[in-house]
Parts: sequence; structure tokens; C-alpha cells
Amino acid sequence: MRNGQPQARAAVEEYFDALAEGLEQFRLDGSASAKPDYDDAVVKSIDDFLPYRNEYVSLLHLIARYVTEADIPDLIRPLLEKVLVYTSRPPELMQYRECDFDNFRFIAHELFLYTVAILLKAGKFRAASSLMYGPFYIPSQANIGLPTLFDGSDFWKDIASLQQRNRRLDFKRRSLQADLLKERATIPSVTFNDLVQADFVLYLHMRLAGNSWFPVTTVLESFVRAPFEIFARAQSAAYFERISELLPVSRTPGLSRCGDPLEFHRAEIANGRVAPGWVVEAFDIIEHVGAGIVSCPVDLAGDPLGFER
Repeated sequence: MRNGQPQARAAVEEYFDALAEGLEQFRLDGSASAKPDYDDAVVKSIDDFLPYRNEYVSLLHLIARYVTEADIPDLIRPLLEKVLVYTSRPPELMQYRECDFDNFRFIAHELFLYTVAILLKAGKFRAASSLMYGPFYIPSQANIGLPTLFDGSDFWKDIASLQQRNRRLDFKRRSLQADLLKERATIPSVTFNDLVQADFVLYLHMRLAGNSWFPVTTVLESFVRAPFEIFARAQSAAYFERISELLPVSRTPGLSRCGDPLEFHRAEIANGRVAPGWVVEAFDIIEHVGAGIVSCPVDLAGDPLGFER
């Protein structure tokens, strides 16, 4: 790939096919999902997948560096489609519990989050935006009467078994999913702050596009309370034009670049306003975007993070 060899793309596609097919070995025994300690199996499966995630991240760095940006989405999308299939029941499975797929839901979310984070770091904003919009085509869903087209928001799904684990073991953590993402963020080239930035961009993109995304990493206090790098750099008009690919700003007056006074708006989250098991704190949307590129109200507080007030 570094040398631009024509067989490089075929090799990447072959690796992605093998990675997707190999996920089947991580499928959990659905008959055990009713057991109180089923979450142990979920966490172990997630841990066992870590070497494969690291391989994917290493390859994605090469793709972001050496593949033409216009070709990146079409190279990555087939893998993400196949990964997304694992997050819901196969058509032939008639008896199941939603938590049967929790390990796959974590894995799919983590892979998508790393994909966006790496593309943002590489300045491949158009490629990242293309993957956020989708579409991801899963024809097998038609067999059970479900839609076949999905977008990036479908990589976020509730992981009930981790919430159950939090209660069962009395961890009293805001989010075990966020804790796991942080613990697993051991690759120097993609820091946890990079993941938080990607998570935040995904949240803004999905909300402005009318979809839902819960930025789970933001419930931790370990990231800097300042504008993220891409928004800090967007004080430059030229850079702002580049990152505008990420946010559907043309469809909403919420984000723009002009000289009007800045108005602060919070996406307030409190106990009882999110799914059971979540304990999160309010965070300031504008705090992480920066005063220089927000000039009029960002109407997110009325429907915080897509959850009912």
C-alpha cells in the first residue's frame, strides 16, 4: 500500500472479509444470556477481540495515509456493513434476547469510533462524513421484515449487559462502556482524547442530521475541557470550510461562521432523563466547539441527546 501497488486494495479487501467472517467465533451462547453473570462472557469476548481491533487500527492508519480520500469510504464500508450485521439477530434465529449481541454491539461501536477518529486525525473529513451518512446495506434484514439501509447512527446501540454488570458488581460507574473504551485506548497513535473528539463530532453530526448518537466517552472527566483540536483550528476560515464537511450546517442555522454574539446553550442531562443505569453529567456543547465558530443558538437543550425530558 505504501508503494501504491495495484494488488494492495485486493489484499485489504481480503483481510476485511477474513476479519468479518472471523467475528462469528465471538458469537456468545444465547442460552446463557439469562444467567446473572452473563456479563462476564460479554466482557471476556470483548477482551478477546482486542488484538483484532489493533490490527484493524494499524491497517486503517495506512489506508488514511496512502489511499485517495475519495476511495476510502468504498473500501471501508463493506467491512462496516458486515460488522453491523452481527449487532442484531440473524434471520434464522427465532429465539433470542437482545443482550445476546451485546459483545458485537460494543465491537461495532468501537470499530466505527476508531474509524472516525483516525480519519479526523488524518484530515480526511469528507471520507469521515461519507461514512457517517452511510448508507450501509444489509440485505438479510429484508428476510425478517426490517429496513435494509442504515447510517452511522446505527453503530450506537444500548449495551444492557454492561449496565447489568455495573449494578451486579456495584461498581457505581457512570458508564462501563466508556470505562472499557478508555482502558482499551492503549495505541499511542489514537489517544482516548482522539476518541472523545470523534464521539463528540458524531454526536453533533447525528443530532444536526436528525439522528441519535450518545457520546458515551464524554461521561468521563479525563478529557480536556476546551475546544477539540479540529474546532480550535477552525478559527481559520479555510480550515472551517474543510470541517464543514462533517456537519450538515447548510440544513440548520445552529452552526455558522460570522461575527454575531455567541450564545451559550447546554445539552443538559440529569438522572432520570436517560435510560436506566446511566448516570451522566451535563456538558457544554459550545465549550468543545469554541466561541469563534458558533454565532447563533444551537437548539440541542430542548431534546438533549435524543432522550425524552
